[in-house]
Amino acid sequence: MVAVRVRPAVPADAFELARAHVASWRWAYPGLVPQSYLDALSVEQRARRWAQFIATKERRTATWLARDEQGCCGLASAGPARPDSAGVGELYSIYVLARVAGQGVGHALLGYSVAQLKAMLYGSAMLWVLEDNVRARRFYEREGWSLEGAPRYEQLAGVRLRVVRYQRSL
Repeated sequence: MVAVRVRPAVPADAFELARAHVASWRWAYPGLVPQSYLDALSVEQRARRWAQFIATKERRTATWLARDEQGCCGLASAGPARPDSAGVGELYSIYVLARVAGQGVGHALLGYSVAQLKAMLYGSAMLWVLEDNVRARRFYEREGWSLEGAPRYEQLAGVRLRVVRYQRSL
C-alpha cells in the first residue's frame, strides 16, 4: 500500500489532474481504444476541461485528487447520473497512475466518491466501463458493483466501443 492523501480537487489542480488523466489513459487503454487517440491526448486540453468541470458547482459534482510523495497519482469524479435519473448518482471517472495501480489508491478514491454520493442523498450509483476493460471490471466487482442492464455503444476516434453499466446500492 502506498501512502496517499485524498482531497477535493479545486480549479487550480486542473493541470495536475490532466497530467494524471492522460498518463492513466495511456497505460490502461492500449488495445482497448485507438492508439491514435491515446497518442493525440493533450494535457493542456484536458486541463481546460477539468478546470471548467470543477468550477461548475451547479452540477453538484465532486472531484477527488489523490497525492503521494511524487504528486498526483489518481483522480475520481462523481455526481448526478447522466441522463438525470432521480435518486441515482454516477461515478464518472476513476483513474490511477501505473506506478500505484493495485496499491489501494483506486480503492481510496472510490470510497471518497461513494461517500460523496451518499452525502448527496443518492440511493444508488452507476458507472459505465468499457466491456473489454477486464482489469477495471474486476476492480468494480470486488468493490461491490454489479453488472446491470444492456450495453451501449460510444464513438471514440471513429471507433465504436461497447460499454457496460455497473450499479450498486449506497
